[in-house]
Amino acid sequence: MFGFESGAALATVVGVLIKVLVMLATVKVVNASRGWYEQQDGVIPHALCCPSDTH
Repeated sequence: MFGFESGAALATVVGVLIKVLVMLATVKVVNASRGWYEQQDGVIPHALCCPSDTH
């Protein structure tokens, strides 16, 4: 069950590493395409709905 020859241990380590990379890539794609979504009718631009100067 444990050790270098264990498939379960390998899947546990590699699965988490792959999941993190996929999530980071997804966030990068969504952030890069933000302008496209804000151009749609009825969508409030991020700068108007969530101003960074809230103090």
